[in-house]
Amino acid sequence: ASSPSVEVPITLGCTVEAVVPAGFTVVKAGGVATFSWLPPLGATGYRLRVGKAPGAVNVGDIAVGNVTSLAVNLTGVAPGTYYVHVAALSACGVGAPSTEVPITVP
Repeated sequence: ASSPSVEVPITLGCTVEAVVPAGFTVVKAGGVATFSWLPPLGATGYRLRVGKAPGAVNVGDIAVGNVTSLAVNLTGVAPGTYYVHVAALSACGVGAPSTEVPITVP
């Protein structure tokens, strides 16, 4: 029988860039927009972020729990185009954003 090698402690770096949701999409049907995404490894929750311009988060930054899809009722939302992305929460903090999708509310 062989004996085990010497143990060497290692520390893995924690980077928010590593925890990014993929495949972010939106489907509008009637007055509901359903957002969905693929979970990254290490995600413990998500924030749905909304802005009035690409890259902005000036309309909403909403904690949505540990789900990978979310249906949003658009009734009462002011008309306009909104830019939406999702960010994952992990032990590293809030991760880098997913791709962004525009959604137009008539």
